[in-house]
Amino acid sequence: MHSKRDPIITLILGTLSIVLPIIASYLLWLEGWIDPTIVVSVAVSVVVPELAIAVLLYFLLGGRRRGRLDELLSRVEASQKFGHLKVYKTNSYGKLEYYYYIENTNTKKVYRSPDFFQEAINNNLISIIDETFDNETKLEAFFKEKQLSLIDRDATITELLATQ
Repeated sequence: MHSKRDPIITLILGTLSIVLPIIASYLLWLEGWIDPTIVVSVAVSVVVPELAIAVLLYFLLGGRRRGRLDELLSRVEASQKFGHLKVYKTNSYGKLEYYYYIENTNTKKVYRSPDFFQEAINNNLISIIDETFDNETKLEAFFKEKQLSLIDRDATITELLATQ
């Protein structure tokens, strides 16, 4: 288990590994034991590779993990936000594509699925009813049987998120 201090300790150790050789070469230069060009070359040869490696490791290790965590958190948030919605699909007119209708279980209203909501459907953030209706007539009869009110237009985000 990592503590919250691990990044701070890592930062301190990384800084020391860069700064100590530069300070040592500077002190040696002050004492007259080495040439000033060596101080500059030590500084450049230590700082440039260390920073390049640090940036590379940050993006390879930390960035990927953070990206996956952000994606997971956004999926959890979206599934909580849209958990009260159900999706019905129908194959109207015998075409290969399906048409989706979204029920807001809080308001008992059903709307056509707007295009912007397709991503949520594709990522299974909303439960899709297993039964696929062959045509819209059967779907409308199903809605009447369940006492759901069909509103024959695309839903707005406000209507989908409504609680009453």
